[in-house]
Amino acid sequence: WVADQGLADRPLHGDLRAKGADVVIANLREISIAHAGAREPRDEPALPPYAIPTVDPTWAIRARGFDPAREHDIESLLTVGNGHVGIRGSTPEGNSASSPATYVAGVFHGAATTPQLVVAPDWTHWSLQLDGRPIRLEVGRTLSHERTLDMRQAILFRHWRHRDDAGRVTRIGSLRVASMAHRATLLQSILLEPENYGATLCFDDGPEESSFETSAGTVVALAARTIASDVTEGAPHILALTGDGALPVEPGRRYLLDRIACLRTSRDADVPLDAARQDLADAAAPGFAADI
Repeated sequence: WVADQGLADRPLHGDLRAKGADVVIANLREISIAHAGAREPRDEPALPPYAIPTVDPTWAIRARGFDPAREHDIESLLTVGNGHVGIRGSTPEGNSASSPATYVAGVFHGAATTPQLVVAPDWTHWSLQLDGRPIRLEVGRTLSHERTLDMRQAILFRHWRHRDDAGRVTRIGSLRVASMAHRATLLQSILLEPENYGATLCFDDGPEESSFETSAGTVVALAARTIASDVTEGAPHILALTGDGALPVEPGRRYLLDRIACLRTSRDADVPLDAARQDLADAAAPGFAADI
């Protein structure tokens, strides 16, 4: 949108931009076609480089925007699974209405008369901070937000464009999938693009390892890791992450965070955690995320 601030209010220039104006002018005569053409298209999706959504719209379930009152239903509708694991379509950074959950087929808590599916550790959790401020749907301004369940490929895609109170815009795209080729292997890839700023982003992800026994005696084990890379030039350049999750970023560059998790139970392995660790070692090989 365009804001005409008037000649007497020039100090508001920065405030108007921070509040979402694409063009700020002092007089309507300053408007030109160049202003309209200079704006980057808002609907261009940011996706991991190996992501190829199905073109046919009849395969897609789309959820645009964010409505806390509908979020529980939306998360259920956007669940992905592979017959072994099911993952609700929650936002990884969480929100006030979110109920993230990963379920394992046939693994229950409780007595046989009132069984309840076991919820595995939340490997999808991912939070991002910029100068100590969280980047979340309910903080700052959401410029665009859409989740799409590609039913042909069983992949959940997400596109999100966020502006914080200082006017810094972050483009975020992601995909989530439960592999059909390696049914114990799960992948969440998040692409970050700081559009108009350079800074050090701090992110926090889920547990690297977890193992517990259900009340029915089944052991559930998880092994996971996050691999960061710069994919601006196409081929990934692996980045070293510090212990506190600090990631220096530059405007216009693209950063990929591949979160790979392997989930095993005592129903399919004698020592589930060892089996999950081995699966993770195989999955973390270069190029594996694109093959899942």
